[in-house]
Amino acid sequence: MSEILRAVGVMTVAGSALAVCLSALRPWLKNRLPKSVQYYLWLVVIAALLVPASRIVTLPVVINPVNSLKAVTERTEYALTPPQALAAALDSIGDAANGGLGTITVPVEAAYDGARETTELLHSQAWFALGSYAYPVGVLAVLMYFIIGNNVFLRRLRRRNVPAGIECRVPVYRNPLASTPMLIGVFRPAIVLPDKEYTDEQLEAVLRHELTHLHRRDILVRWLSVFACAVHWFNPIVWLTRREIDRACELSCDEAVIRSLDTDGKQSYGDTLLYVAAAGKTPKAVLSTTMCEDKKDLKERLGAIMKNRKYTKLAVLASAALIT
Repeated sequence: MSEILRAVGVMTVAGSALAVCLSALRPWLKNRLPKSVQYYLWLVVIAALLVPASRIVTLPVVINPVNSLKAVTERTEYALTPPQALAAALDSIGDAANGGLGTITVPVEAAYDGARETTELLHSQAWFALGSYAYPVGVLAVLMYFIIGNNVFLRRLRRRNVPAGIECRVPVYRNPLASTPMLIGVFRPAIVLPDKEYTDEQLEAVLRHELTHLHRRDILVRWLSVFACAVHWFNPIVWLTRREIDRACELSCDEAVIRSLDTDGKQSYGDTLLYVAAAGKTPKAVLSTTMCEDKKDLKERLGAIMKNRKYTKLAVLASAALIT
């Protein structure tokens, strides 16, 4: 367990440092790099949080209480046994008592230092023991929350699914429980639409959006971000990173969908986002890609759509360099 905790500590420091740097650079990168590149940069943070490959950051070695039992015993014996200097002083006490003369000096600092080091070592072992029990409990609790919550919602959703009669690469359903169009499932993906009417232009925009998520395997990315949150459940920066990844995912998906659209097409796509904006919230444990659920991000997405532009070769090369 000590090696696992050490590896997690290295990953959480490295990943947090990257997340903080990327957040600080976000205002500068916002209109200078493609949204897809900004999304992939956040995936680098996830990799740093999940892959124990960093040797740049080193943490103090955590001593295993079982392996260090002998060391604790030896230090305790040292603390309780008078050192040679103290033994010599005791001999001088006897000599002074016999002769009645002389100044007695008793150097007891060494014994006190040994006792203090032993106490500090015992305290460190107590904290380590507490962490070794609490850490796996936290990991399991986070994973169970998302796995159970996601499965319960998907079962409820599938009971109410009605085939939409739309030809597509994946099954398309209508469902009164869906608050906004969404892509669900990793192994059996499907698109679920709210039980409402769409124009042909709106339906085309919705399907292109969700199929883009499918092509990029964004649901798998969301599961990886959840796994990172489970591994680093104690680190609030990791939970904020998951929120930023979801935001960057939707912005980059919008960018991919409108890449080939003219101004009128972009306007129509923006109007579709407004039309499908969710009136309610999907449970937080549900790991699906929703077309427009968070109205707080809607303004940013609409602004990015209308400001979308082609990036220069220099920006593309810089993007490739940042990712690699």
